[in-house]
Amino acid sequence: MSNEELKKYQEETAMKLRIRQQALAFILRAKNADIPESEMRIKEEQLKELIDYSYFTDPSRNKIMNKEEVDKFIKDIYTVPDKILKTPFIVIDGGNMYTRKRAGFALLFRGITWDRVGMHVGCPKATHSLHSIKSIGDITRNEYADELKSYYILFLSECAKELFKPSFETGSFFDEILENREISGKTTIISFVKPIPAKGIMSQERLSDIGSGQYMMMFSESDSDDSYKNLMRIRVK
Repeated sequence: MSNEELKKYQEETAMKLRIRQQALAFILRAKNADIPESEMRIKEEQLKELIDYSYFTDPSRNKIMNKEEVDKFIKDIYTVPDKILKTPFIVIDGGNMYTRKRAGFALLFRGITWDRVGMHVGCPKATHSLHSIKSIGDITRNEYADELKSYYILFLSECAKELFKPSFETGSFFDEILENREISGKTTIISFVKPIPAKGIMSQERLSDIGSGQYMMMFSESDSDDSYKNLMRIRVK
């Protein structure tokens, strides 16, 4: 083997090692983010299979998209870092618990591959911890709120109005957390148990009670009022 061939071999070996180390680092970070192993590395085509195309192409929506535009929207999630990292809020609804969480995990993992630290927290756990008067283990609910503020990408899964307890100020804590995250330029992914009502449709599922917090109220109105620009909508089937 010539010196030139040896140098090329060493460079290729070093590159393969770096790629492997980076891949292992992503997997470790995903595990630390509480992403199940089965929900890691969801491919673009797999996410497409989850998406409810009829929602995006519905002529009653203000921002109607054709199939090609929806395809590009999904492709950008995988190829354009700012699609996730520069979007303060990503709201997911439709489908069932598994498809909503799978879509959320796909986005969270993409953010992690863009070299960001993320975390998945079930909304039932978060609301319970935040309306607990006593400490949660070794930390107080204020410290827990600070923890939720800290992650660059936070996935809050399976939110529902029944989880918010006005008497425990849960909505106020959520407002504090979400406002801080928005101001800090961090991304929050939120999935809702019930579909968000379409424009012009009255529904008891709207979080109209101020006890749920202003941000959660806004998210539940996001298909009726498109004045809020810092929000991405995803519906699964």
